[in-house]
Amino acid sequence: MRGNKKKREAAEKLNKFPPVSEIKAAVRLAMVDLRTICNHAAETGKLESGHRGIANVIMAGILWTNGFAGRSFEWQAMTARDVADAIASSAEFVVATKHKTDEVYGDIGKWLAKGTWDAAAAFLGLPRSEKDLFFDPVSTKAEKVSISYLLKKFGDVYWAGYEPPACNLCRKFFPTVISKDQEVAAEMMARADAHSTKMGNTVYTVSTPEEDSKKSKAAVLAVLGQPVQWPGDDVDPDRTTDDVLARFALSVSSCVEEHEQQEEQAEHEGDDDDDCDDNGDGAATMMPATATETRTVPQPKAWSQTSAAMLLRQHTAAITSPS
Repeated sequence: MRGNKKKREAAEKLNKFPPVSEIKAAVRLAMVDLRTICNHAAETGKLESGHRGIANVIMAGILWTNGFAGRSFEWQAMTARDVADAIASSAEFVVATKHKTDEVYGDIGKWLAKGTWDAAAAFLGLPRSEKDLFFDPVSTKAEKVSISYLLKKFGDVYWAGYEPPACNLCRKFFPTVISKDQEVAAEMMARADAHSTKMGNTVYTVSTPEEDSKKSKAAVLAVLGQPVQWPGDDVDPDRTTDDVLARFALSVSSCVEEHEQQEEQAEHEGDDDDDCDDNGDGAATMMPATATETRTVPQPKAWSQTSAAMLLRQHTAAITSPS
Protein backbone atom coordinates (compact mmCIF):
# COMPACT_ATOMS: atom_id res chain seq x y z
CA MET A 1 0.00 0.00 0.00
CA ARG A 2 2.84 2.39 0.82
CA GLY A 3 4.30 1.74 -2.63
CA ASN A 4 1.01 2.66 -4.30
CA LYS A 5 0.78 5.83 -2.23
CA LYS A 6 4.28 6.87 -3.24
CA LYS A 7 3.47 6.21 -6.89
CA ARG A 8 0.38 8.38 -6.67
CA GLU A 9 2.36 11.14 -4.97
CA ALA A 10 5.05 10.95 -7.64
CA ALA A 11 2.41 11.04 -10.40
CA GLU A 12 0.84 14.13 -8.84
CA LYS A 13 4.21 15.86 -8.69
CA LEU A 14 5.06 14.94 -12.28
CA ASN A 15 1.75 16.42 -13.38
CA LYS A 16 3.00 19.69 -11.89
CA PHE A 17 6.23 19.62 -13.90
CA PRO A 18 6.59 22.30 -16.59
CA PRO A 19 5.89 21.30 -20.19
CA VAL A 20 9.01 20.27 -22.11
CA SER A 21 9.17 23.61 -23.92
CA GLU A 22 9.39 25.46 -20.59
CA ILE A 23 11.93 22.99 -19.18
CA LYS A 24 14.17 23.71 -22.16
CA ALA A 25 13.63 27.46 -21.83
CA ALA A 26 14.72 27.23 -18.17
CA VAL A 27 17.85 25.27 -19.14
CA ARG A 28 18.68 27.81 -21.84
CA LEU A 29 18.38 30.71 -19.38
CA ALA A 30 20.46 28.86 -16.78
CA MET A 31 23.17 28.11 -19.35
CA VAL A 32 23.54 31.82 -20.15
CA ASP A 33 23.85 32.53 -16.41
CA LEU A 34 26.55 29.85 -16.06
CA ARG A 35 28.39 31.20 -19.08
CA THR A 36 28.28 34.67 -17.50
CA ILE A 37 29.83 33.40 -14.26
CA CYS A 38 32.49 31.40 -16.12
CA ASN A 39 33.43 34.31 -18.38
CA HIS A 40 33.70 36.61 -15.34
CA ALA A 41 36.01 34.14 -13.57
CA ALA A 42 38.15 33.77 -16.70
CA GLU A 43 38.46 37.55 -17.08
CA THR A 44 39.25 38.28 -13.42
CA GLY A 45 41.21 35.13 -12.61
CA LYS A 46 39.13 34.50 -9.49
CA LEU A 47 35.76 33.14 -8.41
CA GLU A 48 33.64 35.66 -6.53
CA SER A 49 32.18 34.57 -3.22
CA GLY A 50 28.73 33.13 -3.87
CA HIS A 51 29.40 32.20 -7.48
CA ARG A 52 30.48 28.62 -6.72
CA GLY A 53 27.15 27.81 -5.09
CA ILE A 54 25.19 29.32 -7.97
CA ALA A 55 27.31 27.47 -10.52
CA ASN A 56 26.64 24.20 -8.67
CA VAL A 57 22.88 24.86 -8.74
CA ILE A 58 22.92 25.55 -12.46
CA MET A 59 25.13 22.58 -13.35
CA ALA A 60 22.91 20.21 -11.38
CA GLY A 61 19.82 21.61 -13.07
CA ILE A 62 21.35 21.17 -16.52
CA LEU A 63 22.39 17.58 -15.81
CA TRP A 64 18.99 16.47 -14.52
CA THR A 65 16.71 18.44 -16.84
CA ASN A 66 18.69 18.44 -20.11
CA GLY A 67 19.19 14.69 -19.96
CA PHE A 68 18.99 11.61 -17.77
CA ALA A 69 21.49 11.99 -14.91
CA GLY A 70 20.28 9.18 -12.62
CA ARG A 71 20.81 9.04 -8.87
CA SER A 72 22.40 11.73 -6.75
CA PHE A 73 25.35 9.75 -5.39
CA GLU A 74 26.58 8.94 -8.90
CA TRP A 75 27.33 12.65 -9.36
CA GLN A 76 28.29 13.43 -5.77
CA ALA A 77 31.08 10.88 -6.17
CA MET A 78 31.95 11.80 -9.78
CA THR A 79 35.45 13.22 -10.02
CA ALA A 80 36.49 16.26 -11.98
CA ARG A 81 39.23 14.14 -13.53
CA ASP A 82 36.73 11.59 -14.90
CA VAL A 83 34.66 14.31 -16.57
CA ALA A 84 37.74 16.17 -17.86
CA ASP A 85 39.11 12.93 -19.35
CA ALA A 86 35.78 12.26 -21.07
CA ILE A 87 35.80 15.78 -22.53
CA ALA A 88 39.41 15.45 -23.68
CA SER A 89 38.61 12.17 -25.45
CA SER A 90 35.43 13.61 -27.04
CA ALA A 91 33.35 10.85 -25.45
CA GLU A 92 29.56 10.94 -25.58
CA PHE A 93 29.34 9.54 -22.05
CA VAL A 94 31.12 9.60 -18.72
CA VAL A 95 31.45 6.42 -16.66
CA ALA A 96 29.99 6.27 -13.16
CA THR A 97 31.90 3.65 -11.20
CA LYS A 98 30.34 4.37 -7.81
CA HIS A 99 26.57 3.99 -7.53
CA LYS A 100 23.87 2.22 -5.56
CA THR A 101 23.76 -0.94 -7.68
CA ASP A 102 27.38 -1.12 -8.85
CA GLU A 103 27.87 -4.63 -7.44
CA VAL A 104 25.05 -5.89 -9.69
CA TYR A 105 25.39 -3.74 -12.81
CA GLY A 106 28.99 -2.60 -12.71
CA ASP A 107 29.96 0.68 -14.33
CA ILE A 108 27.22 2.83 -15.88
CA GLY A 109 27.67 5.01 -18.95
CA LYS A 110 26.09 8.44 -18.44
CA TRP A 111 25.23 9.96 -21.82
CA LEU A 112 25.32 13.76 -21.95
CA ALA A 113 23.96 15.99 -24.68
CA LYS A 114 26.48 18.25 -26.42
CA GLY A 115 25.12 21.35 -24.67
CA THR A 116 25.57 19.62 -21.31
CA TRP A 117 29.14 18.64 -22.20
CA ASP A 118 29.90 22.25 -23.10
CA ALA A 119 28.38 23.41 -19.81
CA ALA A 120 30.51 20.84 -17.95
CA ALA A 121 33.65 22.04 -19.73
CA ALA A 122 32.97 25.64 -18.73
CA PHE A 123 32.07 24.54 -15.19
CA LEU A 124 35.38 22.69 -14.86
CA GLY A 125 37.21 25.85 -15.87
CA LEU A 126 36.12 27.62 -12.67
CA PRO A 127 38.70 27.91 -9.87
CA ARG A 128 38.16 25.00 -7.50
CA SER A 129 39.56 23.28 -4.45
CA GLU A 130 41.81 20.24 -4.47
CA LYS A 131 39.00 17.78 -3.64
CA ASP A 132 38.88 16.62 -7.29
CA LEU A 133 35.10 16.33 -7.22
CA PHE A 134 33.07 17.45 -10.23
CA PHE A 135 30.69 19.24 -7.83
CA ASP A 136 33.07 21.21 -5.65
CA PRO A 137 31.39 22.05 -2.31
CA VAL A 138 31.17 25.67 -1.20
CA SER A 139 32.25 24.78 2.33
CA THR A 140 35.84 23.66 2.80
CA LYS A 141 34.57 21.31 5.52
CA ALA A 142 31.97 19.55 3.37
CA GLU A 143 32.77 16.26 1.68
CA LYS A 144 30.03 16.56 -0.95
CA VAL A 145 27.22 18.78 -2.16
CA SER A 146 23.53 18.21 -1.53
CA ILE A 147 22.07 17.36 -4.94
CA SER A 148 18.50 17.49 -3.64
CA TYR A 149 19.07 21.04 -2.41
CA LEU A 150 20.73 22.12 -5.67
CA LEU A 151 17.82 20.80 -7.74
CA LYS A 152 15.20 22.39 -5.51
CA LYS A 153 16.99 25.72 -5.74
CA PHE A 154 17.22 25.34 -9.54
CA GLY A 155 13.45 24.85 -9.69
CA ASP A 156 12.78 27.78 -7.35
CA VAL A 157 14.90 30.09 -9.51
CA TYR A 158 14.29 28.90 -13.07
CA TRP A 159 10.78 27.44 -13.08
CA ALA A 160 9.01 28.98 -10.13
CA GLY A 161 5.38 27.96 -9.81
CA TYR A 162 5.99 24.38 -10.93
CA GLU A 163 7.06 21.30 -8.99
CA PRO A 164 10.85 21.61 -8.59
CA PRO A 165 13.03 18.84 -10.03
CA ALA A 166 14.36 16.09 -7.78
CA CYS A 167 16.50 13.07 -8.60
CA ASN A 168 13.79 10.45 -8.28
CA LEU A 169 11.20 12.61 -10.03
CA CYS A 170 13.55 13.17 -12.95
CA ARG A 171 14.33 9.44 -13.08
CA LYS A 172 10.58 8.75 -13.25
CA PHE A 173 9.85 11.58 -15.68
CA PHE A 174 11.42 9.97 -18.76
CA PRO A 175 9.91 6.46 -18.51
CA THR A 176 6.55 7.97 -17.51
CA VAL A 177 6.40 10.18 -20.59
CA ILE A 178 7.63 7.38 -22.86
CA SER A 179 5.29 4.75 -21.45
CA LYS A 180 2.28 6.84 -22.36
CA ASP A 181 3.14 6.04 -25.97
CA GLN A 182 4.85 2.66 -25.79
CA GLU A 183 5.18 0.42 -22.76
CA VAL A 184 8.17 -1.44 -24.13
CA ALA A 185 10.22 1.77 -24.07
CA ALA A 186 10.26 1.68 -20.27
CA GLU A 187 12.58 -1.33 -20.55
CA MET A 188 15.09 0.96 -22.19
CA MET A 189 15.15 3.14 -19.10
CA ALA A 190 15.74 0.25 -16.72
CA ARG A 191 19.30 -0.31 -17.83
CA ALA A 192 20.07 3.42 -18.10
CA ASP A 193 18.99 3.76 -14.47
CA ALA A 194 20.79 0.55 -13.33
CA HIS A 195 17.63 -0.88 -11.86
CA SER A 196 15.82 -4.11 -12.69
CA THR A 197 12.42 -3.78 -14.32
CA LYS A 198 11.03 -6.36 -11.88
CA MET A 199 12.11 -6.24 -8.27
CA GLY A 200 13.61 -9.52 -7.18
CA ASN A 201 14.83 -10.45 -10.64
CA THR A 202 17.95 -12.55 -10.11
CA VAL A 203 19.16 -12.90 -13.70
CA TYR A 204 20.83 -9.84 -15.16
CA THR A 205 21.96 -9.27 -18.71
CA VAL A 206 25.49 -8.06 -19.31
CA SER A 207 25.78 -4.54 -20.65
CA THR A 208 28.57 -2.05 -21.23
CA PRO A 209 28.76 1.69 -20.49
CA GLU A 210 28.61 2.26 -24.26
CA GLU A 211 25.30 0.38 -24.49
CA ASP A 212 23.96 2.19 -21.42
CA SER A 213 24.79 5.49 -23.10
CA LYS A 214 22.94 4.59 -26.31
CA LYS A 215 19.80 3.60 -24.39
CA SER A 216 19.66 6.71 -22.23
CA LYS A 217 20.38 8.88 -25.27
CA ALA A 218 17.45 7.33 -27.13
CA ALA A 219 15.17 7.93 -24.16
CA VAL A 220 16.20 11.56 -23.75
CA LEU A 221 15.78 12.31 -27.44
CA ALA A 222 12.36 10.65 -27.40
CA VAL A 223 11.18 12.92 -24.57
CA LEU A 224 13.06 16.19 -25.07
CA GLY A 225 13.70 16.11 -28.78
CA GLN A 226 16.85 18.16 -29.39
CA PRO A 227 18.41 18.97 -25.97
CA VAL A 228 19.42 22.57 -25.29
CA GLN A 229 22.69 23.70 -26.83
CA TRP A 230 25.31 25.81 -25.06
CA PRO A 231 24.78 29.52 -25.87
CA GLY A 232 27.35 31.48 -27.79
CA ASP A 233 28.73 34.76 -26.48
CA ASP A 234 26.35 36.59 -28.80
CA VAL A 235 23.34 35.42 -26.75
CA ASP A 236 22.52 38.11 -24.19
CA PRO A 237 26.11 39.44 -24.20
CA ASP A 238 25.34 42.24 -21.74
CA ARG A 239 24.26 39.97 -18.90
CA THR A 240 26.39 40.48 -15.79
CA THR A 241 27.06 38.46 -12.67
CA ASP A 242 25.00 41.07 -10.78
CA ASP A 243 22.07 40.08 -12.98
CA VAL A 244 22.63 36.44 -12.05
CA LEU A 245 22.82 37.23 -8.33
CA ALA A 246 19.65 39.28 -8.60
CA ARG A 247 17.88 36.32 -10.18
CA PHE A 248 18.78 34.20 -7.20
CA ALA A 249 17.58 37.03 -4.95
CA LEU A 250 20.40 36.42 -2.48
CA SER A 251 23.10 38.61 -1.08
CA VAL A 252 26.62 37.33 -1.66
CA SER A 253 27.10 36.34 2.00
CA SER A 254 23.70 34.69 2.36
CA CYS A 255 24.33 32.62 -0.76
CA VAL A 256 27.48 31.16 0.79
CA GLU A 257 25.74 30.67 4.14
CA GLU A 258 22.83 28.78 2.61
CA HIS A 259 24.99 26.44 0.56
CA GLU A 260 27.29 25.65 3.48
CA GLN A 261 24.33 24.73 5.67
CA GLN A 262 22.90 22.40 3.03
CA GLU A 263 26.27 20.76 2.37
CA GLU A 264 26.59 19.93 6.06
CA GLN A 265 23.29 18.05 5.81
CA ALA A 266 24.40 16.31 2.61
CA GLU A 267 26.45 13.92 4.73
CA HIS A 268 23.13 12.34 5.78
CA GLU A 269 21.52 12.47 2.33
CA GLY A 270 20.53 9.11 0.85
CA ASP A 271 21.15 8.00 -2.71
CA ASP A 272 17.42 8.07 -3.46
CA ASP A 273 17.19 11.48 -1.89
CA ASP A 274 13.68 12.62 -2.78
CA ASP A 275 12.51 11.30 0.59
CA CYS A 276 15.09 13.41 2.40
CA ASP A 277 14.09 16.79 3.73
CA ASP A 278 16.80 19.41 3.44
CA ASN A 279 16.00 21.60 6.43
CA GLY A 280 12.28 21.62 5.75
CA ASP A 281 11.80 23.62 2.58
CA GLY A 282 15.50 24.03 1.92
CA ALA A 283 15.57 27.58 3.24
CA ALA A 284 18.25 28.97 5.49
CA THR A 285 18.47 32.06 7.66
CA MET A 286 19.69 34.91 5.49
CA MET A 287 22.70 36.77 6.84
CA PRO A 288 23.23 40.51 6.36
CA ALA A 289 25.21 41.38 3.26
CA THR A 290 28.87 42.08 3.86
CA ALA A 291 31.67 43.31 1.67
CA THR A 292 32.20 41.07 -1.32
CA GLU A 293 34.72 38.35 -0.64
CA THR A 294 36.75 36.66 -3.34
CA ARG A 295 37.95 33.10 -3.58
CA THR A 296 41.00 32.24 -5.61
CA VAL A 297 41.71 28.53 -5.37
CA PRO A 298 44.50 26.63 -7.15
CA GLN A 299 43.11 24.33 -9.82
CA PRO A 300 44.13 20.67 -10.00
CA LYS A 301 47.33 20.24 -12.01
CA ALA A 302 45.54 17.97 -14.46
CA TRP A 303 43.98 20.93 -16.27
CA SER A 304 45.65 23.97 -14.75
CA GLN A 305 46.97 24.97 -18.17
CA THR A 306 43.72 24.24 -20.01
CA SER A 307 41.18 27.03 -20.05
CA ALA A 308 37.44 26.46 -20.21
CA ALA A 309 37.43 28.11 -23.62
CA MET A 310 40.01 25.63 -24.91
CA LEU A 311 38.00 22.68 -23.61
CA LEU A 312 34.93 24.08 -25.33
CA ARG A 313 36.74 24.51 -28.63
CA GLN A 314 38.20 21.02 -28.50
CA HIS A 315 34.88 19.45 -27.67
CA THR A 316 32.93 21.44 -30.26
CA ALA A 317 35.40 20.52 -32.97
CA ALA A 318 35.30 16.82 -32.12
CA ILE A 319 31.55 16.39 -31.76
CA THR A 320 29.98 17.56 -35.00
CA SER A 321 26.83 15.47 -35.16
CA PRO A 322 23.64 16.73 -33.44
CA SER A 323 23.12 15.25 -29.97
